Amino acid sequence: MNGKSWIVRRMVTAALGAALIVGLALPASAQHRARLSKDLAAELESPTRAALQVIVEGDGARVKKLAARYGFRVTKLLDGGAVLEGSANQFDAAAGDPEVARLSLDAEVRGQMAVTRETIGADLAYGGFGGVPGVTGHGVVVAVIDSGVDRANPAAAGKVVEAVSALNEANFRQVRPGMSQEQVLRLIGHPFEVSPAGRRAGQLWNYRFQNIQCQQFQVQFAPGDAEVASAGLTLLTQCMNAPS
Repeated sequence: MNGKSWIVRRMVTAALGAALIVGLALPASAQHRARLSKDLAAELESPTRAALQVIVEGDGARVKKLAARYGFRVTKLLDGGAVLEGSANQFDAAAGDPEVARLSLDAEVRGQMAVTRETIGADLAYGGFGGVPGVTGHGVVVAVIDSGVDRANPAAAGKVVEAVSALNEANFRQVRPGMSQEQVLRLIGHPFEVSPAGRRAGQLWNYRFQNIQCQQFQVQFAPGDAEVASAGLTLLTQCMNAPS
């Protein structure tokens, strides 16, 4: 090996050793980078707005210290954190702070009903479109199928035009053997409770309704639950067991 080659090898070895020593001597703060949410990372890489709303974790003292250090404005205090407002450059600098573990963009949250209104086009109906004036539903009569209406409720006061119960004797008399479950449901609706089918019979549907005789209407289905076997009024269990 000639002298020039030996000198070159010594110089390369010394340079690599110096680079390794410098790398090991770098402080932890120079290597730290906070975890960023995907939307915030994209915003910092290619900013699209002047000010960002970002969620940072920490107690009140730490949040105020961080805001003062980088010039953020505290817009909202949270349990265990806060929402800070600042520029992309400010948050990019704060991401390298060892005291900052993670940063998340405070994305806009919209209520589910607001999304539903737009999905079904209700917002267009309210505002009008294509030369058609908007409608609000004021003055329109709406039919509601439910278990009952409390006329004393302030929200319903003066607005209930008529309330009709499907559980009445006239409809009960129309439930006859041979009817399907669908026909029964269309006539008097879903039962209050369903007793499971036994070995020799199908399901037993019980209908509770307001009456002074302490009665309920029962529909017994044939094995297989395909059709009605019998139907009629019976006393409620608690009435049969009540002392006379």
